[in-house]
Amino acid sequence: MNLEKIFSRCLRIDGCLEWQGALNTDGYPRGLMNGNNNAKLHREVFFLIYGYYPPVVRHSCDNIKCLDPGHLLGGDPLDNVKDRHERNRTFKQVNQREIWLIEDMRYNGQMTYNEIAKAMNMTYKRVEYIINTYIK
Repeated sequence: MNLEKIFSRCLRIDGCLEWQGALNTDGYPRGLMNGNNNAKLHREVFFLIYGYYPPVVRHSCDNIKCLDPGHLLGGDPLDNVKDRHERNRTFKQVNQREIWLIEDMRYNGQMTYNEIAKAMNMTYKRVEYIINTYIK
């Protein structure tokens, strides 16, 4: 899929170029790119425009369906966490007990984020957020 085809499936809504096609389980636009039918299109658009894949492609508009190249920013996971925190898109009600349990599982138990999520009955993204924001 090229940029023309990607953008032909978008609509301009509130300043964003919103994808009208399929979404992955996290709500991000997905499509067929280089044999991968679950490619994250915001990453592919960034690559097609800027010529490289950063570790993370962020949305300055906070609209994960947006594929407007002017709204896409390269960065790393810490930049992404900072964006969420600065824009008040953080998980609410993180308690100290949760932080201590996750810290213990991660560093003393050597558990992966997925293992912690399963043990704590929470999403991977919440575990990632707590570790990156409160534990580091």
